[in-house]
Amino acid sequence: MKHSEIIIVLKSGLIYFLGIFALGFFLGTIRTIFLVPRIGILAGVILEVPIMLTVSWFFCKNLIIRFNIAKESADLLLFGGSAFVMLMATEFFFSVFIFKQGASYFFSNLLTLHGLVGFFAQIVFGIIPLIQKNR
Repeated sequence: MKHSEIIIVLKSGLIYFLGIFALGFFLGTIRTIFLVPRIGILAGVILEVPIMLTVSWFFCKNLIIRFNIAKESADLLLFGGSAFVMLMATEFFFSVFIFKQGASYFFSNLLTLHGLVGFFAQIVFGIIPLIQKNR
């Protein structure tokens, strides 16, 4: 992969991350304020995940076409992997520095059932580009 191709793939990963992070922040706010008090955190996450992954699927597909990302596994892994790393780093940053929850809270929350459901969805978000390879 040429340097210029790497830059395009990383730029696409950044856009993929930013778009889905913005959606997740919006939906997460709605979930936390309106759904969690009524149906609980696990049910709220379970309702949110299909929306997030469906939008991720179509947004990713659009970016692959728009930026003409090669259908090579390495390109698609870099695209999704970079978006996943940015997502996790940003969530960690928000948890620790914005919401003042601490690093231990962030990592222990990943081990709860709702945390595992969300983390699994984030992994799927990261590999969606690779899943779309032959589609």
